[in-house]
Amino acid sequence: MGATIEALRFIEKPREAFRFVGFADQVAKRAVQHTGWFLADDGWTGETARGVVYRLPAKDGAERFLAGYVTSYSSDDGAAFERETFATELDAALRADRLAELAAEEERDYCAATSAACSILETREEVATIRANALKLAKERRELCASLPADQYPRAAAVIAESIVEAWHEICALREKVEKLRDEGEGRNKTAFLETLGE
Repeated sequence: MGATIEALRFIEKPREAFRFVGFADQVAKRAVQHTGWFLADDGWTGETARGVVYRLPAKDGAERFLAGYVTSYSSDDGAAFERETFATELDAALRADRLAELAAEEERDYCAATSAACSILETREEVATIRANALKLAKERRELCASLPADQYPRAAAVIAESIVEAWHEICALREKVEKLRDEGEGRNKTAFLETLGE
């Protein structure tokens, strides 16, 4: 027992091959008091992974059960199963719920990592825009020196300088945001995070 999510086998239309016993929460009502694990942080999508139990033909007179899970968006298409069989439907249900929990956790981490990477890409564009505008202001400040009367230049130059400083502070804040997003993304799913960033 203890196969990773990647090691599970996906079976299309399992009800055509095996007898459906029930969802984990239906089979193990006392132990599993929910109808699925959310696939997104805070459950904002409403999508879940839910444990399922199927009965295999008996072997040497002994009952055999499969543990797996389905997602709410693909429950009619198939299910992912662990290769190990279980002697009781209760044991299968408990394992099925655990598989659903692991799958949901993996999906949440993936979504969080890719979301962090996308936010970084957007923030980098924002930084580039602010920097370009600041450089434009710096150029305008130099041009003012030649176009304005000497008594007007200091005030105009000060206003522009203040805008440039504000832009710099904004860039620094955005760079701190990028570092926090990087820590979050790499911590949730580094491979997905780096792939989304293109690194």
